[in-house]
Amino acid sequence: MGPKAGNVVVGLYPQHMGKSTFLDTLGSFLDIIGSFPYDKRKEVFQKCAVYDKNNRQFFNENFAKYPVLRLNFKTALPKTDYIAIQELRNIAIEAAEPYVKLLQDLIHGKVRDDIGELDLSKVCRFERGIQKFLIFHRDLKKTDDPSIYGSSIEYLLPMLMKLLYDIFNVPSVVLVDEFDVPYMSTFYNKNIDHNMRACIHDTYTGFLSAMLKVRGLHAISDYLYIPYAIY
Repeated sequence: MGPKAGNVVVGLYPQHMGKSTFLDTLGSFLDIIGSFPYDKRKEVFQKCAVYDKNNRQFFNENFAKYPVLRLNFKTALPKTDYIAIQELRNIAIEAAEPYVKLLQDLIHGKVRDDIGELDLSKVCRFERGIQKFLIFHRDLKKTDDPSIYGSSIEYLLPMLMKLLYDIFNVPSVVLVDEFDVPYMSTFYNKNIDHNMRACIHDTYTGFLSAMLKVRGLHAISDYLYIPYAIY
């Protein structure tokens, strides 16, 4: 998203200052996938300041160019590491769902009017990898017992990010809303002892860190934007 952008950007804002709304808008601007046709989405953003002549280059270089994975930790209030794993499974599956649908459409040759002008020439080349990911996602979605899937939740989104990079040759953008909720909720819960709190924190940290490791393993640059409330 520009040469000055870091791999992790943390936004520090007071409560009720529109962090979630900003993330939704940012995601809609950057995302390859749209909730309505590409031309209509572009027309909407062309009416905004981001399309002013001073920002036109940024607009042209970044509009609808990235896979965007949205994570929301607002309801993540784990009391045990077991619950933390369950919640992260649900969050990961929900974040992957739009791109699961896109990958299914691509391998079946379905035309999408929301993704703009993308080079889809690599879809056939990576069809085997797409099928492997879709099976992994399906199995994880069908399994409710954390003792079965356990730490495999860490691999779902990095696996998707690597696959999307192979197909589209662009990095993924990960937007994390309410990043601090699971950490702060365990801190203020006096019924959670120190060891369990550490396990929960390690679970969430490992989940997020796994996505950053994709950059090092596959030489791609992923952007992680985390808005953080100041109390």
